[in-house]
Amino acid sequence: MEYSAEAIAEAFALDRRILFETLLGPLIEERPDIFLLGSRSLVSSLVYQARQMQQHTNGLSLFAAMKLVRDIPGNDYVWRNFLPDLVGITVVNDPKELMRRKAERRKNDDAIFEEIGTLVELSSLYQHHLLQKMLRGRGVSIRYIDAGESVEDTEREAIRVWREYVDSLGESL
Repeated sequence: MEYSAEAIAEAFALDRRILFETLLGPLIEERPDIFLLGSRSLVSSLVYQARQMQQHTNGLSLFAAMKLVRDIPGNDYVWRNFLPDLVGITVVNDPKELMRRKAERRKNDDAIFEEIGTLVELSSLYQHHLLQKMLRGRGVSIRYIDAGESVEDTEREAIRVWREYVDSLGESL
């Protein structure tokens, strides 16, 4: 069964709202002194679902599609209340390496989002100036992490980026 881009975006947004209302939101409100590191979450919807909406709607600009996705109630709730301080976005500068690693996994559901052409396009959207402008306009710092080596290298790089970010705040706190 195929679902519309809007239905998929709304499902992810509802799931996100439930997650933040029941689990993450209370934790964050209980600990206002913590810093939040985000990875994909809302940012992924702004990329994946906006791309889908663009493909299924003639003439819809990337910005308009991102705004539509952002304004879905569950996404809007997170956008207004729980944006991370830092978003670490993993990108793959060598998509062939990613495809090699994918071939080694047991999971094989032929998802369109795991095709090489789609991955290259999505990687460019994660780095698009419109997404950067939206996030930075809300005070979110963005760091890109190359996930093209190994899972372990990506984890080390994410930790390094987070430490670097926190250390830079130490000077201004």
